[in-house]
Amino acid sequence: MKSEKYKLSLVKSLKGRTGVYGFAKSYTNDNSKDDTPPPYFYRGELNNQIIANKTINIKADQGFLSEEMEIIWLFSVENGSECKFIGFSFGNDITDLAEFRKDAARILHAKKNKASICEHWWESDTPPSDLDIKVTRHRNKKIKNYVSKLGSNFISLTFNDTVKSIKAMAGWDNFDFIMLFTGAPRGFAWLQNEPILSNDIYDLHVKGFGMVLSNRIKFYD
Repeated sequence: MKSEKYKLSLVKSLKGRTGVYGFAKSYTNDNSKDDTPPPYFYRGELNNQIIANKTINIKADQGFLSEEMEIIWLFSVENGSECKFIGFSFGNDITDLAEFRKDAARILHAKKNKASICEHWWESDTPPSDLDIKVTRHRNKKIKNYVSKLGSNFISLTFNDTVKSIKAMAGWDNFDFIMLFTGAPRGFAWLQNEPILSNDIYDLHVKGFGMVLSNRIKFYD
């Protein structure tokens, strides 16, 4: 998980409270810009999330679940009034698509499962613009891959509009740090006819960083 361009730090080294938020529908296929703030969700604090390479336990009566591998932007909260970008990480955002598709107001219900967050973050003054990723799914000894890209080049909001959107989120100024799931590229997740199944394993590989996440999904009654 090394990259010559960035200094590596542990997520658990962040001192203070870290709030975990995320954008829905923040990616675009055609790189067109749209400054309309996307709907957002709040997952809770960092210490309530799953750190990389752990099993994610999910109640078996959930709906149509999908993994969405995303880049996470990390901000420090300055004096309770300003957000300063300090680096980035990666995460697996488990989403109940059946719940989400009922209507946009149900985004919080769709995000009720815990997210997986990489154990490391990379210090940077600006968000990375273009990263190649590969997601590998292990299911019943069968392996399937998809490739995509993550980064600011593909997010429909500008950086400044992103900061404005964070400052419009409820409770952001109560934290010392904000972790922001920036959204999954459209069309790149196990959607449609391939929902998550119990005992699936999902690995996230990022070019230049190696494998940054590996999670087994387990359903329970």
